[in-house]
Amino acid sequence: MSLIHQLHENPVQEVKRIFGTDEFFNALELYDNAFDVLTKLADKYNLIVCTFAAPHNGSKKILWIEEHLPCVTETIVILNKMENGTGKKRVPMLEEDAIFVDDHPKNLHSTKASRKILYKYKETNYNQDWTGETASSWLELSSMLLDV
Repeated sequence: MSLIHQLHENPVQEVKRIFGTDEFFNALELYDNAFDVLTKLADKYNLIVCTFAAPHNGSKKILWIEEHLPCVTETIVILNKMENGTGKKRVPMLEEDAIFVDDHPKNLHSTKASRKILYKYKETNYNQDWTGETASSWLELSSMLLDV
């Protein structure tokens, strides 16, 4: 049982509350090498962030991306008012010649992108069955996309 389940009667509601706070976004940090790799990728690719948000955190998420990822040229926000996660699998609007990197295989399967890469920072119960390209760090992703 996780700590949040031990400390809160309604852990799902508490997670939703946390994800909408300024404190959460003020403490949010990029993975090692992410900023440098994204900056280099921006020299070769048009970087688009596609992100799922709930009404209580969507604007904060956009502002965080704007402040911390100036190399991103476009942000697509999928806002799901029901907060049940169904919107996350709706990424077919990406062009067929796109390269799509995501940490969830369901999102990779949902897009028409011609190249799909799973960012697998760690093994989880939802990313074990992916058989396509996989990167486990930003440096590995860099070598896959820049050293070609």
